[in-house]
Amino acid sequence: MEPSWQPSFRQGKECILAKIEKSVVGMAMLSTYLNYKLINKDLRQSLDRVADQTTVLRETKYYKENIGKIGSAKEFLADHRLYKYAMEAYGLDDMIYAKAFMRKVLESDLNDENSFVNRLSDERYRDFAKAFQFTADGTTAAKPDIQTDKQEDDLLDTYNQEIANKAKAVEDDTDYYSKTVAKLTNIDGFVNDRRLVEYSLKAFGIDPTYYSAQIMRKILTSDPSDPSSYINSIKDPAYAEIAESLQALADSFNFNSDGSLPAGTPVQTTAQIKSLTETYVLSVPDRVTPMAAQLNTDYFESKASQITSVTQLMGDERLLSYVLTTFGLEDNATTRANLPKALTSDLSNPASFANTSNNDTYRKLAQLFNFLPDGKVPTGQKMLGRDELAEVTVTYMAAYDDADQKDDSEKIAFYKNMIDVVEDVDGLVNNFILYDFVMEAFGLDPDTESKTTIRKVLTSDLSDPNSFANQTRDSRYINLAEAFNFDASGKPRIPRTAQSEGEISSTASAYLVGATGRGQTLDQAKTETVYYREQIDRVTSLKDLLDNKRLLTYVLEAFGVTLPSTPADFMEQVMKSDVDDPDSFANKLEDRRFAQIAASFNFDTDGNLVVRPEDQSQSRRGVMNTIELHTRQTLEKQSGEENEGLRLALYFQRKASGITSVYSILADRALQQVVFKALGLPDEMAQAPVDHQAELLKSRLNLDDFKDTEKLERFLSRFSIRYDMENDTSTSLATALFQNAGQNEVSVNAMVSFAQLRASRYYS
Repeated sequence: MEPSWQPSFRQGKECILAKIEKSVVGMAMLSTYLNYKLINKDLRQSLDRVADQTTVLRETKYYKENIGKIGSAKEFLADHRLYKYAMEAYGLDDMIYAKAFMRKVLESDLNDENSFVNRLSDERYRDFAKAFQFTADGTTAAKPDIQTDKQEDDLLDTYNQEIANKAKAVEDDTDYYSKTVAKLTNIDGFVNDRRLVEYSLKAFGIDPTYYSAQIMRKILTSDPSDPSSYINSIKDPAYAEIAESLQALADSFNFNSDGSLPAGTPVQTTAQIKSLTETYVLSVPDRVTPMAAQLNTDYFESKASQITSVTQLMGDERLLSYVLTTFGLEDNATTRANLPKALTSDLSNPASFANTSNNDTYRKLAQLFNFLPDGKVPTGQKMLGRDELAEVTVTYMAAYDDADQKDDSEKIAFYKNMIDVVEDVDGLVNNFILYDFVMEAFGLDPDTESKTTIRKVLTSDLSDPNSFANQTRDSRYINLAEAFNFDASGKPRIPRTAQSEGEISSTASAYLVGATGRGQTLDQAKTETVYYREQIDRVTSLKDLLDNKRLLTYVLEAFGVTLPSTPADFMEQVMKSDVDDPDSFANKLEDRRFAQIAASFNFDTDGNLVVRPEDQSQSRRGVMNTIELHTRQTLEKQSGEENEGLRLALYFQRKASGITSVYSILADRALQQVVFKALGLPDEMAQAPVDHQAELLKSRLNLDDFKDTEKLERFLSRFSIRYDMENDTSTSLATALFQNAGQNEVSVNAMVSFAQLRASRYYS
């Protein structure tokens, strides 16, 4: 029989429930611990309830609809509703009045450690500045730009690559011609191979556009002695030069007038093939190619041993050009007059031309070449000794394209200076120097391309598969459109990039901060960051990002997330999510960081890059974070109106993952209160020297525990219980039950259910 003073189990249960029933009449009467568990049991649902409150819903809607219209920090501060909403989101309610101060914060350069905001100790101001995209002049970072620095660099690289491509094409076409013609046995094989036909016509300076296989047959079978042959039928004096070239072309082949070949005779002999291909290589390209340079060197080496006088050398234009190019001399009357004098100078004679000249090149020529003062080569010797010949040819092979490179440098310098003053598409198309340069860069002929077509290309929206450039299926046009940022009217637009510069900086900053936690050295993290910055600008579609595992890993690690094992297309679904749709894949994930990743990129639901003109003052991720922070701050504020301990617990939970040192705890009064209470430290400890407080916290805390959900929950449970005990915000028996939860395993869910049951009975 139970003693009269000891309540039965039934009485004890009723006693507990009675006390819980009494406490659930309002939030104020619930314990901090139970309140925290109730909210945190389904934090998303708790936040959704706050977000659906009429006032919150109205202000959030206003913020989403109007923040994209802001073009400067001044405009932002002038819209008090927007400004107040953002300030509340970042916990800066007490500074709403200080607009002049906050303007300095917003216009600070976050990359400058001496900027106004970076000199402030309170991290909230840096977080606030990071949330927006205002520059030092108060305007937004996102501005229309005909061509970004990255696009300009890529175009110049494309120009240089096109030069290399053309040189390679000369080699490939020549190799094809030589090998293919050597195998032919009839005229049909030649005239029906368009590549051979065009090569041969160009070699003789003839535009191949209008020469069909039928006409080529007539040309190659023309008999110069037959007045009625095709070539002889060209009577118009205006075409006399063409007729002469066509005859020379026909003479370079061995076809009879009926198209047959003499017995045992090839279409072209080895000598004929060599003559035609050399003519092509030396005359068709608009610059000296490596192949042409080698041919010139072969010619010089073969002729050098045969030259016996300066007169002979000067009389061979190809040899003369070789010497002038090798030594960087201009081909003009003065040089041609001085060159023989230099070559015949006796360097042992101080009065010789080379010695009295101010040009060191003339002395070098006199030193290398073996010409006597009378202009002859000494008997038994050569114009150049073996070592001297090698020095000349090596020097030529290094200098043969100097003139072209100088010309390219001048074109590039002009382009870089002039592109910055181009105001619209017509300014580019109508500037013939810029236009020709751009056309050449993309392998297009400015003389044959229609400017109307090029305008359509440049104003194409590549995110639209039906745009003009995309419909052409011509990679040259598509690459041209991608190199500039013109809208449909030909005016500059905001560049299309995978991430804005602000998002790139934000992602890189987060990656660098997390280096130690990932086991990286700072140098390793910086190396990866350099790679990320270089490569993210090259991403033109979602596929580009997903295929580059190194780049994708960087993004995931910057956001502190890991991929689930399934499904395989998880990140594709995340990145294609419409973050403005609450039912999209990313928004339905428990981990909100995936939605933030999607919001930080400019991909549409098809994985294509799009321009987001609304992302001027704040990126999509910035807007998302601001709204989520505002909702969370509102939840904490409303909780704190009835229970300050609950607000402290929720605040600590939100900030915990970002705590990197005990000093950040001591610098934040709210964090300090939670830690001191959880550790059972007296409030008076706050009066001790900061270093002493820091040493004590280091000995009692493992900051990594705050990144572990379960350990963080145990820490906040300890805080909540102690807060309740000291502030009498819960029944002692309920508190005791929770205190002993580790031993008796009293289910929190059961207690929550009891509370909800009693609450429903009370309000019914």
